[in-house]
Amino acid sequence: MIKLRTLCLDQRGFTLIELMLATALLGFVMAGLLSLLTASQSAYARGTNTIDAQQNARVALDRLSKEIREAGFHPRPPDTTPSTCPPGASGLYPSGGGTNAPCWSFYPIISQSATGFTAQYDWNGDSVITTSAKVNDSLTCPTGTACRGEQVIYALSGQNLTRREIQVDATPVVIASGITGLTFTYLRDDGTTATTSEQIRSVRISITATSGTDGSSATMTDQIRLRNR
Repeated sequence: MIKLRTLCLDQRGFTLIELMLATALLGFVMAGLLSLLTASQSAYARGTNTIDAQQNARVALDRLSKEIREAGFHPRPPDTTPSTCPPGASGLYPSGGGTNAPCWSFYPIISQSATGFTAQYDWNGDSVITTSAKVNDSLTCPTGTACRGEQVIYALSGQNLTRREIQVDATPVVIASGITGLTFTYLRDDGTTATTSEQIRSVRISITATSGTDGSSATMTDQIRLRNR
């Protein structure tokens, strides 16, 4: 009985130094875990922002590609009449294609710049680009109605890519945001730079989108051939 009582009285707790050492070690471990958690959260945020930037760039590029391909649409074959086609009457292009060469009465792309352009479409097939009213497109508009605009204007406004279909949209509509870089390059058939609307046969697009406060960005490029020229 005496030995048991002595043993119990002899048990001692931790010293202050031992407690301080244990607390310090625990603090180091927790600091490491916190750093790991913070790094993981930052990596996740960067990944999410990069995906958002890629999505913004892809949306813009897909929409631009579709409408550039369709630019110059005319539901009938081009004119080949010797008396009206090059080297005949003015106002048609190409301006020097030779007798009976295919020619058209409007350019697919006008007002072209590094950050914007106007695409033209002859939806109703009257060989005139109408800007004062909507026109009928038999493939899109309900029977007997006019629902299409024959000019579409693309422009970069701040960091927003805007689209305005004349007579359909009262004001430009934002189709992609966070656009920090946009360059259109207009090319001839041989790949050299086009200097006039008449020469444009394809458009090279480079677009950069940014998302989040960490500056995550994505750049996409493509070259679109005008299907109707």
